[in-house]
Formats: sequence, C-alpha cells, structure tokens
Amino acid sequence: MDENGEKPSSGDVRGHRYRDIANDLFAAIKDGRYALGDRLPTEQAISTQYDVSRHTARHAVQELERLGLVTRNKGGGTVVVKTDPNPRFINSISSIEDLMQYAATARFETLRTRNALALPQIETLSGRERPDEWGHAEGLRYVDGSDRPVCWTDVFLHPDVSDIMDTIGHTPRPIYSLIEERHQIAIHSISQTIEAISIAGDIAAGLYVRPGSAGLKITRAYHDIDKRVLEIAVNIYPAANFSYRMTILRGQPREP
Repeated sequence: MDENGEKPSSGDVRGHRYRDIANDLFAAIKDGRYALGDRLPTEQAISTQYDVSRHTARHAVQELERLGLVTRNKGGGTVVVKTDPNPRFINSISSIEDLMQYAATARFETLRTRNALALPQIETLSGRERPDEWGHAEGLRYVDGSDRPVCWTDVFLHPDVSDIMDTIGHTPRPIYSLIEERHQIAIHSISQTIEAISIAGDIAAGLYVRPGSAGLKITRAYHDIDKRVLEIAVNIYPAANFSYRMTILRGQPREP
C-alpha cells in the first residue's frame, strides 16, 4: 500500500511505466505545452490518462521533481519551474578576472545592433549623455552543450569605444577586454545591480518562457579610472536558470 492506502500495480513499477509517463511529461515541458509557471495535471488526471495507479502517477511526477523540473506545493499543485534538466547557470564572480571565465562559458550571439534609444539607469552616468550616440547590441547567451539560451543580453557602448561593436559575438573574450585592447583603456571598476523582474515581450519569446515569468536582471557598468562608464551590460535570466553565489569574508577587528 502507498501513503494513500492504494496498492500499486506491480507491472507499472517493475516495467518502469512511471518512466514512460515521466518522459512524456518531460517532452511536453520541453516543447512548450507546459511552460514555466504552468501546473501539470493532477495525479488523478495522469492516472486516468495513462490508465495507471495513482502510485505510478505520483512516481512519474517525483521523477520530474528529482530532475528539478517541477516543484510540488501542498494545495498549489505541481508547477513547472525549469524546462531543461541541465544544471542551472551558477554565477560566482568576485573579481574582474572571474568575468573572463564567465565569457568563456556563456557565448554571446548578437541578434541586432543599432544606436541606443535609451540608456539604463546607472548612478555614475552624468545624465548629459545622448543615447543615440551610444552603440546598442541585443543578443542571447548560451552555455556549451545547450541550444536553449541562458539569458538575454543588452550591451551599451560609450561613443568613444562603440567602434568595437562589429567584434561582439565573434570571440569568446569579454567585451571589456576588447575595449582595453583596442583603445588602451583599463577597466578600473565594475558596479553591479541585481533586481527581480517580470520577463515580457520579445525577451520572453527569445528565452522560451511565458510572458510575465519571474526573472533576474543583472546590470553591470564598467568604469575607467576616471569613473567614466564605457560599457553597460544588462543580462536577464529566467529565475529557474540562474543561481548567484558569493563569499563574504569577515574582516579583521578594528583596534580599540
């Protein structure tokens, strides 16, 4: 007997019928029939559809949960939280050098370049900039081995360095290093803001998520030694695709 007093069919379990059902549901998630945030059918509905016991239906859903594709909430049903069983993109950046590794593991494919219509709100911008003089590249980032984008990226380049626009997406090197090489300008500091957003419009379509899905927006501004902003990168991740890791060291106590 299972936890609900039901006796599972030995044929269902021994023949791994639950795996066939889990594979069916996984295929439905991959092709968009169940998008991020959607609820899967109830165990009773799955049991009826596949003519199996509730125990087998539950076992199939648990398999998807084990892969991290769904989460089961008491009273809230089973919700799709991820569309790919591959590990989520874990971002652990504590220095400028770490961005080299980030660029090497998340390639940028440019969809469109143009003059900027507006600039992101960055505290160190003077407010006197003319957006139409800045270069703007839109694209998607992919991790190796996956054909699904991990995030949407907008890159904005200061007029003095926007001539590198034609090299973006053609090299695994980070954009800031292209600026440094061509213009002999050192990136001195990077400021970063992380905020929760709802993903909408073309960005949702590009990321294969439902409009209004939860996401994280990470905005980085790259400054030279005079605090001039040379590059702004805005990365938008579906919440299920991203984890941010950081280590905080305890400082030495101050002398009394």
